[in-house]
Amino acid sequence: MNINIAVAFSKNYGIGFKNNLPWSHLKEDMRLFSKRTIGAGNNAVIMGKNTWFSIPENRRPLKNRTNIVISSSLSLPSSSPSLDGNPQIFSSIHDAMSFCECESAKYHELWVIGGSQMYSEFLNTYYNKLNRVYITYVCGDYECDTFIHFSAADYCVEKEEHNTEERCHYLTCIHIHHPDNNNKKYDTLETTLKNFCYL
Repeated sequence: MNINIAVAFSKNYGIGFKNNLPWSHLKEDMRLFSKRTIGAGNNAVIMGKNTWFSIPENRRPLKNRTNIVISSSLSLPSSSPSLDGNPQIFSSIHDAMSFCECESAKYHELWVIGGSQMYSEFLNTYYNKLNRVYITYVCGDYECDTFIHFSAADYCVEKEEHNTEERCHYLTCIHIHHPDNNNKKYDTLETTLKNFCYL
């Protein structure tokens, strides 16, 4: 089972404001998010409680994906872990990971989709389990109260694409110790962002 991260951030790694996105709707970014996280239809997404509640109620749970929520207080009607049923709720990332590893034959990919604590935990603690980190860098200055915390020097940019219409950059990243970076052929994320003059 591959573990990936999907995250969008702006300058200074801002990802949210008042439990919502700081920027207006980015159509292409949302299309990519859905395409990637749904995949072949046997994927799971993992998120914190605030991210769960930031999703419009009529769109919860995210369709065609098993939804996993990390919360020590959230209580929802129990159900079997179906693609479009109620989410699976775990009190810790460790418990959720144990569940996913036991169910690894069932899921092709596990996607980490927020929020700040979830991102930081996987980027800094579970980095050795990560396959890819898909970053959407949103150009511009936005008021943010939630940030992602990790060392950009620990990740390198495998692929880079630009969306001039929505003023975004799509970066596919791997950890510097990932097997695909054996010969250190990629620039670090830190260098890439500095070259863009974003930080």
